[in-house]
Amino acid sequence: MDDNARVAAQHGIRSIPTLLFFKDGQVVDQVIGVVPKKVLADKLTFLLKAA
Repeated sequence: MDDNARVAAQHGIRSIPTLLFFKDGQVVDQVIGVVPKKVLADKLTFLLKAA
């Protein structure tokens, strides 16, 4: 965020870590905060199946 404050502001990022998932240049989902590996894996699996 320090190096790209403008980009962080454009996406409304206020917390670290924040992970944004993009599809065709648009944010389709996000994860805010520290989460278990399984949460990220499940999120990716869901998003890839929806593609």
